Amino acid sequence: MKAHEREDRVNLFHGALDSAEEACSRQDHVFATYAAIFGRSRFDAEPAKCRSYHRLVNRRLSLLCDVEKKVELLAAEVEERLSHLTVPNKRDDPFPLTPLTASVHRLCHDLSGITSRSPSVQAAKSSIGDRLGSLTFTLKEAKKRWKEASEKLPLDPVLEASSSTGIYQTG
Repeated sequence: MKAHEREDRVNLFHGALDSAEEACSRQDHVFATYAAIFGRSRFDAEPAKCRSYHRLVNRRLSLLCDVEKKVELLAAEVEERLSHLTVPNKRDDPFPLTPLTASVHRLCHDLSGITSRSPSVQAAKSSIGDRLGSLTFTLKEAKKRWKEASEKLPLDPVLEASSSTGIYQTG
């Protein structure tokens, strides 16, 4: 079910990207026409080479799409690894999903580097941020349960020799 939802979102995103590119090319044509009307040289009447607002927005959306793909792959890996997560064997066993937590933090950093005032970019960024927040919460809860389980384990026995009997006692 999640794969279908993800595929639908990707298709919607690509449709929006195609529409934005089409609008951008129409806008470039309009700019070229205005430049030709106002008597600029023939060279200046060609479509503008500078980045228009739409191109910047499209670039940001493309970057967000890349981040979203990474988030979805990471979410699948988190789900897979959580399904196979057992309890710690010893009290000092480290939490095995720590590298995934670091990956979530890296993606949050990547997401924070993508900025735009465009509503479409902000909406996409917010959606991805919510997904990352959910992953962070899931991993924190798993780590909390891991620590609670490790605290319930007995301490490693320490061997001590009784001075009077010479018998080793554990505990």
